[in-house]
Amino acid sequence: MESIAMAIASRDPYGDFRSSMEEMVVAHGLWDWSGLKELLQCYLRVNEKKTHKIIMLAFVDLLMDLASHGDVLSSESPFTSLCPHRLHL
Repeated sequence: MESIAMAIASRDPYGDFRSSMEEMVVAHGLWDWSGLKELLQCYLRVNEKKTHKIIMLAFVDLLMDLASHGDVLSSESPFTSLCPHRLHL
């Protein structure tokens, strides 16, 4: 499983990060904490520090949405590296 980091300009970085994360969850079947944690780490790693607060807010919103639908599992499972889109503000 592999993804490509892409630099894009954004007028709505929160919304773009949030929808990108949701797409990654669905595309890669990231329904457990291990996979979600790796996804967050990848977003933080490939994006500038000035976007980290927005990334964290979008990630928490995604977690709340997944949890409210009972989609997040507590089990651990291995996932390969995932690298999402990079946003430029």
